[in-house]
Amino acid sequence: MQARSDLRFQEEAVNALAFLVADHGFSRVTANDLRVRYESKAVYIELLHGLNDCEVYISFGRLDRREVYSFTLFLKLVNPDLEKSLGDRMASTPEAVAATVAALTQALRSEGQGIITGDDAIFERMKDVRWWHFYPAALGQPLPG
Repeated sequence: MQARSDLRFQEEAVNALAFLVADHGFSRVTANDLRVRYESKAVYIELLHGLNDCEVYISFGRLDRREVYSFTLFLKLVNPDLEKSLGDRMASTPEAVAATVAALTQALRSEGQGIITGDDAIFERMKDVRWWHFYPAALGQPLPG
């Protein structure tokens, strides 16, 4: 794998999430080769690049509740076809990082408006969502259907 800085994650993430500042009043509070975080008065949105597996993913939550939710699980709830179309999101080249960051932030723009605006109903719905809800076989349960 290339050096982290050569992957240009920070630059790609900052550029892709600039709409949060321009359109929604967020401020950037962290930007490095592994994490770019924006906060509004109510919520945070982070774009992350996994240290070992190079997975690009988004986490979010309400600031006053110290929450951490997975945008992947959110997409599995609201638009499973879109989530599946994003692939595994493992990005270990500059081109893969750019494409993955662009696809994820586009999904955030199209499906995550309630997250961005701090819609409490979205966050309350996410409280009980866990990965195993989408992979019942991992718990030894038969698959539906």
